Amino acid sequence: IVYADEEITSPLLRSRSKLWAANVASGQKRPLLSMDGVEPAVSPHGLRVAFWGLRGDTAQRDISTIPLAGLKDGEAPVPVTLDAAVDFSPFWSPDGKTLYFGSDRGGSFNLWRVPIDEKTGRTRGEPEPVTLPTTWAGIFPGSFRGARSRSRIAFTAPAELMAIEKLTLDPENLAPGNPSTVLQRGSTMFLDLEVSPDGSTLVTRTQGATESLCALATDGTSLRQLTRDPFRNRSARWAPDGQRVFFYSNRSGAYGVWTIKPDGSDMTRVSALPDASWAAPVPSPDGALIALGRPSTGHVVVLPLAPAAAGAGEAPAPLLEIEGKWAWDWSPDGRQMLVSRRGAVSASGVLLCGVPGGQCELLAPNAEQGRFFPDGRHVGTVERGEIHVLDLATRASCVLVAAKADAPITRFCISRDGRALYFLHDVSEGDIWVATFP
Repeated sequence: IVYADEEITSPLLRSRSKLWAANVASGQKRPLLSMDGVEPAVSPHGLRVAFWGLRGDTAQRDISTIPLAGLKDGEAPVPVTLDAAVDFSPFWSPDGKTLYFGSDRGGSFNLWRVPIDEKTGRTRGEPEPVTLPTTWAGIFPGSFRGARSRSRIAFTAPAELMAIEKLTLDPENLAPGNPSTVLQRGSTMFLDLEVSPDGSTLVTRTQGATESLCALATDGTSLRQLTRDPFRNRSARWAPDGQRVFFYSNRSGAYGVWTIKPDGSDMTRVSALPDASWAAPVPSPDGALIALGRPSTGHVVVLPLAPAAAGAGEAPAPLLEIEGKWAWDWSPDGRQMLVSRRGAVSASGVLLCGVPGGQCELLAPNAEQGRFFPDGRHVGTVERGEIHVLDLATRASCVLVAAKADAPITRFCISRDGRALYFLHDVSEGDIWVATFP
């Protein structure tokens, strides 16, 4: 059995993963690929493994193959694609002469194929479209499944719908005042959600071939784009004074941290950071520190934003390093952080970590996101598509916002006064198709 470390929920959401091969009879496993790789597909005659992964510290997603026996010293994977398109979910034709894969290289996600030599992994031509009769096909990894003996595939065709909703709260007992109200609902898929310090504006980002920062009023009006470019602009977070928005982007090649004004002007790179690839910036409540994810090492790093001790042009030294994927939130007093532990994209667990000591405990093993409530005594988490509230004193937890299994809540944020909770509600639908090739 060939498998990856990481579970994939979308080709646009990635961490880092290795490939392994396990012997079914003995249970022994061996490393197959030390660089990034996911969704492995073994060729029909057991010669090679196709997979896709991130290229270096960039956002480029390419498909490659390696021998099932593993790479020899000095040997590198053989590239199948090597371009800016998002390529994912490879699978082989029954005769091993064609490799199919999902890609957005035609403008939207659909199916492509390329002739290939199963023995060497070298392609014998350029990728060509196998256009399926849907607007979007296979956006969810693993959505393509080829039959072993016939030229047939099954695939999913989603109808993506997202709602931004608001729930009023009593800040004393965190009880909902009324049922949630829908602020926005449509086919634009959002990820990330953050409310401004004054409670007037939400920032989010779009998912898809382009990832743009957007802002809208907390009454659901005036949705507008802050960025308009082909880069991946992610994880918008307000500065404590509400004057700028932090985010990370691959606009300079590797991922770096940038800021922008709420009206979309004056985009500036945060240049005082050490030379590395950074993700998911979260400034501390007083604006003196910033927590960053470092994908290349799998650590969350805390750095001063304006270090007085560093000389001109000198990068600051980390104040704290925690083994994890990224930080979610700071406590109101800045003495604790909620950190996503290193693991799968979904259900990776949330850690409660002390600052500056860095001692961590697993607070919610099934949580996908964590946020402090303004009282500092309660934490909200997203678990299995629902919002839970956890009391830090008693560790008692209860469901605050329930969701159906087929309509999960993906992200949420809390206003500074604790009177409003905003969340993203994925209400997408989908169909399963079967296609037969002549």
